[in-house]
Amino acid sequence: MSKVVSSKDSIAIITKRNIHLFNQQSTDSFTLPAQTDKSLEVDFAAFSPSHQQLAVLYSDKSLQIWKQLDTEGQDPMKWILVKTAYVPRRSLSLAFALDEKVVYVGDKCGNVYIFKVVGGEAEEKQPPVIGHISMLLDITCTRDYIITADRDERVRVSDVTRPHVIRSFCLGHQEFVCRCVAVGEGRNLLTSSGDGSLKLWRLESGDELASLQVVQDMSSQQVPNIVCVMDGLVVVSSSSQQSTAFRVVSLGDRSLTDRYSVALPAGQKMISCSFASSGLLHVLTSSDGNKLGFVVYQLSATSHDLISSDGKVQKFISEIPYQSKDDVVDFSGLFKHKNCQNTRYKGFFNMILKRGAAAQNENCFLFLANKKAKTEETQQ
Repeated sequence: MSKVVSSKDSIAIITKRNIHLFNQQSTDSFTLPAQTDKSLEVDFAAFSPSHQQLAVLYSDKSLQIWKQLDTEGQDPMKWILVKTAYVPRRSLSLAFALDEKVVYVGDKCGNVYIFKVVGGEAEEKQPPVIGHISMLLDITCTRDYIITADRDERVRVSDVTRPHVIRSFCLGHQEFVCRCVAVGEGRNLLTSSGDGSLKLWRLESGDELASLQVVQDMSSQQVPNIVCVMDGLVVVSSSSQQSTAFRVVSLGDRSLTDRYSVALPAGQKMISCSFASSGLLHVLTSSDGNKLGFVVYQLSATSHDLISSDGKVQKFISEIPYQSKDDVVDFSGLFKHKNCQNTRYKGFFNMILKRGAAAQNENCFLFLANKKAKTEETQQ
């Protein structure tokens, strides 16, 4: 799905076909070189915390890592390819470690692999450092943890120095967890799910701190997406291709409060948004099916203002090739007819962790849970 990523000086537009970058100060632009195979698609892309590095996953299972050169304003914006590697299976999520020395890549089979930004040999043959038993949908990192979210409603919190060590599980969603964002200086986690809710968690313990139902009518199978978070404000959009508005939610240390909805200008549909370092919200939109647009807002907890955007940015974005069909996201295949994991395993997972069995892997947890359940059924 296309998205906009804003940093201090630059705006990046990520589409299914390529990645385009624009420097707002120098007005220079840079587009990643086109792939030789025209059928290749961008499966996922993410910037490092400093926004000086970019990792891109392609549909041929290749991973490319790019780095921005420091030209000190003398030359146009320039990015160089510093690494190409291949992941064992097609992947849908990745995240940089906070020190930006490694990238964590999650594949469709639930495995997480580590790739060094510089160096590394035969990494495509490495064993996974984290293993889920279902598809991974998102990864994020803090100073202490690697957080992975999967199709089976689970969020796993692993030790960043020893990824096989499980520190906690965040269990409470009734459907797949599609997005997770570390907040509160890395102490808490914000998640969105196919059950239509946002939840706030304490990472260390896995305790649920707050929950907010964003989608009321789940028969529509609309999925809330945490698009961006900044200064206690969360912007939430819908998975619908007809979405013409977004919601603003206030985030506290132990609370989530629904504030208001913002309608986009007439004819515009929501694709993605990102907070710039200035605090302005940059919204990427589409209109007329195959044309990108750009809208800027100033948000607070109680109000919003539409801001006039830079004409040069508007021109840059309008010239990017785009087809609305590339942004069709179908979550229908991820919904379950019945919750078959959470109720059964939640108490047992937490009990095992409290007994100090943090080094158990997830398959072992499930084996023990199944064994316990069968024993109880026999006794009954």
